[in-house]
Amino acid sequence: MDYLGTRAENHLVKIGLGDWAPAKTKTPAEITSTAYYYVDAGLLSRMAGIFGYAEDQQKYAALANGIREAFNKQYYHENGIYDKGSQTALACAIYQGLSDDHLDKTVAALVTAVKNNNDHLDCGILGTKYLLHALSDNGRSDIAYKVVNQNTFPGWGNWIGQGATTLWEQWDGSESHNHIMFGDVSAWFYKNLAGIAPVVDEPGFKRIVFQPFFSPDLSWVKGMHQSMYGEIAAEWTRENKAIKYKITIPANTNGEITLPLNKKIWVDDIALQKSEYVTKILKGTETIKFVLGSGTYVITIK
Repeated sequence: MDYLGTRAENHLVKIGLGDWAPAKTKTPAEITSTAYYYVDAGLLSRMAGIFGYAEDQQKYAALANGIREAFNKQYYHENGIYDKGSQTALACAIYQGLSDDHLDKTVAALVTAVKNNNDHLDCGILGTKYLLHALSDNGRSDIAYKVVNQNTFPGWGNWIGQGATTLWEQWDGSESHNHIMFGDVSAWFYKNLAGIAPVVDEPGFKRIVFQPFFSPDLSWVKGMHQSMYGEIAAEWTRENKAIKYKITIPANTNGEITLPLNKKIWVDDIALQKSEYVTKILKGTETIKFVLGSGTYVITIK
């Protein structure tokens, strides 16, 4: 933090490789570097609070706010657009928590940017990570799914079509053919297709979020993760007009399940509202959330 402070000009950091290996559009390094400066300040503030350093907690929280204000003053325009509206700039602002004041507009702008590129990504190593999560975390898993499943340039399917069995450094395959840089898509599979995700304020999967995306063209998904509490598992299958979502929640943890609203839901063949295992039900505008304790359950959605 001290080093970045020496390189920042009015809270903006212009050093770094930035969105390395972009598919086509280059996004200035100052977008992604300043965003990480903001994230770092927020993390350090939280760490200071955990360890009881109240003065440092306030100091870095104030710095984070200053960076956020400077970022938006410099790069935000109108209609949700950051910088020149590249997928990386928009997704970065969303993913790193810099666009909260106009989140809906920026998400809409990102969706438009993807559609205008024929549902393909147009990012480098940083933007590609941001893109999928920025979309899915804001109700557009359908768009992220389209991006992931493209078989033409640029994308993972294009690599597979060329015989790739590893991740490459460049979308055009011009450099290393064994790089992890574009590998966060596998985390997206766990988080959005199987629906298994951690929670920031209860780390280590003490509380588990289950929020799967039931893609219309998939008949089944199965995933598992070995956490410090035990195995977390989630799988779903289509049976006639119903989806069977089987989840395993380890001992000493609980699961928060989020599903689309206006669906009929049963837990182990008992209506959701009548299930003795459900401890809390919260209805939102588009989703319904409920909490289950440890155990294995079959949730039926019609």
